[in-house]
Parts: sequence; C-alpha cells; structure tokens
Amino acid sequence: MQTLTAPNEDERTWGMYAHLSGMLAFTGVPFGGIIGPLVLYLQNKPTRPFATAQAREALNFHITAGIVQFFALAVAIAAYFGIFLSVATAAKGAMPPLAEIATAFVCFMAFFVVYIWTFVFTLIGTIRASSGSIYRYPLTIRFVH
Repeated sequence: MQTLTAPNEDERTWGMYAHLSGMLAFTGVPFGGIIGPLVLYLQNKPTRPFATAQAREALNFHITAGIVQFFALAVAIAAYFGIFLSVATAAKGAMPPLAEIATAFVCFMAFFVVYIWTFVFTLIGTIRASSGSIYRYPLTIRFVH
C-alpha cells in the first residue's frame, strides 16, 4: 500500500468529491453510489493518492451497502409474495402467516436502516476528507484494493 503525505487543498477537494459522489445512490441513478466513486477512483489514480484512497473507500462502502440492500429487499419481496400465496391457499379462518409477515417486516426495516446508514456515513466521509483526514467506513468489505 502506498504511504500518503499530507494532502493539499486540491487532493482534499477531490477526496471530498469521491465520498460525495456516492450520494448519486440517493438520486435514483441506477448504481449511482458505485459509478460516482468508481469514476473518481479511475480519474484520480495516476495523480492524486489521497483522493484515490478516499474514492476506493467510498467505492467499497457503496458496493457493500448495495449488496446488503439487494439481499434485504429480495428476501422481503419473496416473503411479501409468500404472504399472499399463504392467504390465497389457506382455509377460511386460518391463522395469518406470521413468519412471512415478520420476515418481510424485518427485511424492509433492514433495507431502510442500511439506506440511512449509507447516507449518514457518506456525509461523515465527506466532512473528514474535506479536512484532510483519511476516512475508513465501518463494516465495509474491501473489494477494491
């Protein structure tokens, strides 16, 4: 791994943009949280080590968050349809499918918790990078090294 010197104002600005570009995930752009940091990672790689390191962090964080959200939403939707299948095939007066209801609720809540988590930590990363601090997101799988 490359050692980083104290970043100048240009590198701090690009490091801040690297984190901030992850906010594209909240605009409805498909894979925006991944595309923004990826573009800035590739753009800054040859010339700005601090900005590259911050873009790599943002990229890894948004990939991890996207995977967790995808699986939470997929399981929630499957459980949601399971509720309707159970109700449609159940006899009159049968108990409601509590396991499917609980699973759908927990997975939808997990999706929204990760959504808020992503928003908050992206802002924290942006603020830290603008001050020149190296920021590492918590609970992130490091896909890109």
